[in-house]
Amino acid sequence: MKHLLFKSIIIIFVIFIFSSCCAVYLQLENKDRFNVDVNKLRDTNRNYSLNFGLGDSEDLYHYSSDSLNTRFKYELKIVSPKLPFIKLNSLIFTNKKDRDTIPFILYFRSDYNSKAILIDSLPFCNSDSLQGKPSIFRIIAESSESYHRTKKIYISFDIEVGKERIARKNIEYKRYLEFDCQPKVW
Repeated sequence: MKHLLFKSIIIIFVIFIFSSCCAVYLQLENKDRFNVDVNKLRDTNRNYSLNFGLGDSEDLYHYSSDSLNTRFKYELKIVSPKLPFIKLNSLIFTNKKDRDTIPFILYFRSDYNSKAILIDSLPFCNSDSLQGKPSIFRIIAESSESYHRTKKIYISFDIEVGKERIARKNIEYKRYLEFDCQPKVW
């Protein structure tokens, strides 16, 4: 009886494995195994939500080498019914802690701009014409390095949103092995 039960379990397990969709891949994640560093929903103290993490928007700029691979992007997203004052003091990408920076292009998008607008220098403040309006405001840093070729990266930023200041130093993103198995349903 035990032998039959053991064989049945093995057969069910094999059928499950061969009838499911499994993927194994390397994913860029922070030490908490997420692709988001700041995720603050609206609360009673503030009238906006924040989401800072890896960007997934399309490439805006194409570089001369490796232009077919998507770029590594980091996105600072503020969603608000009344957009507060936003000031980006600094943003830095490095390959190693406190080392030389990786070049990137910085731009912003909002509901009121159909095109991305380049940010020439830091500190950057959002314009007075956008403040107080309902908006989804994104500041996007698009690196010169390919997302797929990035093995490890450190991100540091300092931003003020309304009366809140958020500063993070050397947030490490590196590749983690991920397994994703989902059974097929016929």
